[in-house]
Amino acid sequence: MDENAIKVLARFTEIGGLWPIGAWVYLTTVEGPNAWMHVDREGLRLRYGVEICELEANTRAYFRET
Repeated sequence: MDENAIKVLARFTEIGGLWPIGAWVYLTTVEGPNAWMHVDREGLRLRYGVEICELEANTRAYFRET
């Protein structure tokens, strides 16, 4: 992972931050089911503690099906 990717990962994983429109987010709830969510409107931009960005999800072997 290069330095720019690490900076983006750090920015995306700040709780309370805003996801950019078009980002893919992985929900990691304990009670399940865990799922991918596409940020496509203003109401879904706030980052909660159970969400991780696609880059971090991929490092944990959670891959989005295309």
